[in-house]
Amino acid sequence: MLNMHLIGVFARPILPGIEVADTVIPLITLEVLPAWLAGIVLAAPLAAIMSTVDSLLLLVSSTIVKDIYINYIQPETSRKKVRTLSMSVTAILGVIVYLIAINPPDLIIWLNLYTIGGLESAFIWPVVMGIYWKNGNKHGAIAALIFGFISYILLQAFYPNPFGMHTVVTSICISLIAYIVASKVIPVQLSPSFEKRV
Repeated sequence: MLNMHLIGVFARPILPGIEVADTVIPLITLEVLPAWLAGIVLAAPLAAIMSTVDSLLLLVSSTIVKDIYINYIQPETSRKKVRTLSMSVTAILGVIVYLIAINPPDLIIWLNLYTIGGLESAFIWPVVMGIYWKNGNKHGAIAALIFGFISYILLQAFYPNPFGMHTVVTSICISLIAYIVASKVIPVQLSPSFEKRV
């Protein structure tokens, strides 16, 4: 990772005037390496991208079909319909991703940071408090997910950097409050056998 950052820093004298930072690595590779070696070097991240994208497409489509459609909309669904629906959702998602990729943002790192901030706001307390706080429960986890994620999006859109801090800090605090309040207000009754094991 450090080498990638150094390449980005030292590429400026070799390739002055680069407007989009995401093109530094491909351009510097084509500039300083022989064509055959540049092809191999550039094929590696493309292979990683393809394997990641196809895995995520399958993950999202199976989540939509199995976790939402089958669990909540139509539990009694034939295998043939599930297969057809999964293929259709995967194709639609693939087209959407392709259309977004045609005109990507100038700096993809900001998109990554935005996504990571949302995930962090949503999942940090369900994971941490779920492990270390015995009074936490599923209601607290759901509340933390909802309030953390929504507060991050709203703050990022309408009031970025509240109180001079990064948006994710405020969202994490809101998520923690939601987790504690929901866990206390809506307790879960554990079975006696489970309490004995704990």
